[in-house]
Order: sequence, then structure tokens, then C-alpha cells
Amino acid sequence: MAANGTAKPPRIPKYRLHKPSGRAVVTLLGRDVYLGEYGSPESRAEYDRVIGEWLAKGRAIAVAGDEVTVNELILAYCRHAESYYAKPDGSEGRESEIIKLALRPARKLYGRTAAKDFGPTALKACRQEFVKRDLARGVINQHTNRIRRMFRWAVENELLPAEVHGALAAVPGIKRGRAGVRESEKIRPVPQELLDAVLPRVSSQVAAMIRLQLFTGMRPGEVVQMRPCDIDRSEKVWTYTPAHHKTEHHGHERVVLLGPRAQKVLGPFLDRAPEAPLFSPKEAEAARNAKRRLERVTPMTPSHAKRKPKRKPEKAPRDAYDVTSYRKAIAQTCAALEIPNWHPHQLRHNAATEIRKEFGAEMARIILGHRHLKVTEIYAENREGAARHAPPGGGAARVRPGRRRAASRDGPSRGLPQGEAGRARGRNRPELMIARASGHRQRLRGERVHQARGQGEVPRARSLLIALVTTFFRVRVDARPPSPMIDPRASPEPPENARS
Repeated sequence: MAANGTAKPPRIPKYRLHKPSGRAVVTLLGRDVYLGEYGSPESRAEYDRVIGEWLAKGRAIAVAGDEVTVNELILAYCRHAESYYAKPDGSEGRESEIIKLALRPARKLYGRTAAKDFGPTALKACRQEFVKRDLARGVINQHTNRIRRMFRWAVENELLPAEVHGALAAVPGIKRGRAGVRESEKIRPVPQELLDAVLPRVSSQVAAMIRLQLFTGMRPGEVVQMRPCDIDRSEKVWTYTPAHHKTEHHGHERVVLLGPRAQKVLGPFLDRAPEAPLFSPKEAEAARNAKRRLERVTPMTPSHAKRKPKRKPEKAPRDAYDVTSYRKAIAQTCAALEIPNWHPHQLRHNAATEIRKEFGAEMARIILGHRHLKVTEIYAENREGAARHAPPGGGAARVRPGRRRAASRDGPSRGLPQGEAGRARGRNRPELMIARASGHRQRLRGERVHQARGQGEVPRARSLLIALVTTFFRVRVDARPPSPMIDPRASPEPPENARS
């Protein structure tokens, strides 16, 4: 791996002379492969064939399948994964890192075993190592499949006979309810009281990333890599295009809309070079040290004042956050406050739930950048929570005097106030709210939202999204009392006619 994080170009072993025998030789992963008489056309052709097969097999060792050990197979497969799952800029992808973690039990238990002898019993033994580490059932099955996928790749490249992978495919995944294997808990939005406790205690950089996720529904990996050059500020609603995102390998485009409140959060961090990250741990550490120096009670001694920072400290703060350091900053604050820990990915569920509550699941899908509505249903909480807090007896909620009930008493609007009844009957559909907010007078049918996925409706879909961000993140939010999850100092005062 190069110093800038990009992968080095692969080095091709050279065609060499073996002096004792006078033959041509090439060394592949520590093993000599003899090619014939040195300098002859036949040896040159043999060298090209051996190197071609070696590269086609993912730089795996070019020997018979019965000689390949599990260690050699792991080494060859990891090299293949580094190039196959690399990011567009050439840096190592997250999946290749996870593959290396998943293959550790196989290397530990069966590293010197012949790969052709690795059978279902060996796979179950590796799976038991994951169980001992108290991993969730879904993670255990995923790691087991990664081991199985390595042997499928070996069969594909003729390193092992097909029967090896066929035997491993017969091992089923762990079913739900097995004793001794825990289930992963469903991810829920962060409770409001936990947000209120953490926001004042974290650095301004971490607090800004938390607020941006709440306003936009970004993933943690998208918010930590924000740079000024990735933000288009030419329009009233800014757009942010991440350099990398989760579904870029599928050819999907990810555009995040930044409304007025998100723009106010970003304002103090935009005065930097276009390529520099907006949120830097180095700046956060410098601000923390400056604050400690100001709050110092005893005077600094002359020796302390003359002390210079180390040129090469063991743990120097980096220039940009990643998902792990962002999560650890929140976890350390939760531990110091002795409150339940939560992770930044839950904030995406907060934003999805709020957008779904206001505008419906379809608009939540568009804002979150999902391709299918089923994925959005995982992130956005439904109305079961509201049903649990319904009045006892199953009756309709009480309405304050002076508010008329809906005229119809049979449909889903029965027993609701007039505004809520209109929403239940479809009068305040999300697409109609957006149309009114953006100045359109004609009513849009619900099918327009689905037609916006076509190539001809992209400009209209973009205008609807911009109107949604302008309305939801400014008018509808600011019209309410200030939410405790938002720092009042960073929020504009709500206008008196916000509802008008």
C-alpha cells in the first residue's frame, strides 16, 4: 500500500538465469519454476504462459492443487480481494478488510493443512470460533460464507477440484433460535434524551456531523468525508455529492440536499482549502488543548512553556475523521456520562422516521437515496409506536373544543381532527405539499413520484426534492418550538408566519 493510501502496481517476477543448471527460472511466491534452456524461444514462451496463468489466478501460486496449503490459498485470495474490492481511486475497500478478519480462524486452525483436505468439519470448526467471540448470528453466517467464497474462487481458478467447494456448500447457515448464539438487535432511532446529553459534551466537529445527519439522513461514511469542493453552493438549496458512497459499485449516483439549517451548521467549516476535509480531528484536538490552557488554574511553569511538540508522536491526530473514529468519539462521551451507548448510524434512522412521519415513506426513500421502498421501511419507524400510546379502550383521541371532526365517519379519518383527517384521506399527500411549497398550482397525481424515476422526469423530480428540503428543513421544523436535539445557538429564530 502506498503512502497516499492507493494500491501499488503489481510487481511481475523477472525471467532469470539459474547459474548452476543453466536453465531459465522464475520465482513465484518463494517457489522456483524452471522454464527450459535460458535464452531460448521455448523458455520465453513458457515464461509468458506461467506468468499469464499466475496473474489470471489472482497472483496465486501456479502449482498442482494437491500442493496448495490453506495459508497459500488465503494469501492468494487476499491479494485478489484487494484488487477486486478496491475503490475507484485504488485504495483498499472495506470488504477486503472484512475478508481478512473472516479468514483468521482458517489460518489459525488449518494454515498448514492442504487446501483440498479442508472439508465441512473444518468449516464448522471455524464457525465455532466466531461463536466463541460472541458475534451475532447474522455476522457469523456472513463470515462463514466468506470462507466458503474463497474456496469457490479457488475452484474457479483451477487451484482446487470442484468437489472441495461442493462439500463446503452442504454446510447450512445457523438458524434462528440456536442456543448459545445471540441475535442482533434491531437498530432504532437515538432517544432524544441521549442526544441532549451527548451534543454539549462532544467537540464542535462531532456535534456538526451529528446535526447534519439529523437534517439530511446521510450515512456516517458520507458525512465524515465532506469537502468544500464536493458541495455545490450555486443554488438556494445546496447539493453535496460524496466522492465515495455505499452503492457506487452498482453505478448509482448519490446526491445529498442541504437545506437552510444544514447550511448554517456547515458555515463555520467552509473557510479552508477546497480539497481539505471539513471535519478534522487535528482541529478538534487543538481546540480542546486551547480550552484546557485557558481554564488552567495554576500558572504554567517556564519549562512547560518552552516545551515543543514531538516531531513523530506515537498517536498523532489525523486530518480527517473516519467512521470508526467518529463512532469512538460518541462512545467515549457516552461512557464518560454513564449513559447507554449509541452509534452514528442510528441518526439515519432518526431522519428517516421524521421524514416518513411528515411526508410519507416514498419521500423518505428519495431523500435517503434508496432504490427500493423495502429498504426505507427498515430505516423509518412506522406508526406502531403511536398506536402503543393511544388512549385506553381503543377509542378515538380527544379533540380540543372548537376543532371540527372529519365529516366522514367510516374511513381511516374517523375520529380525527380536520387537518389529520385530510391527511388520512390523501388531501395532504406529500407530492401535493411539495407542489404547493414550490409554487406549483396544479395538483400532481401520486404516479408522478414513480414516473420521476424515468429519464424524462429527472428535472421535475429534482425540483420536487429541492422544494421538499426547503419546506421540511426550514418551514415545518422552524415553525415548531426549538427541538432539544438542536443547539438553539445554531438554529435560526422561527418566523412568526412560518405556518402561513
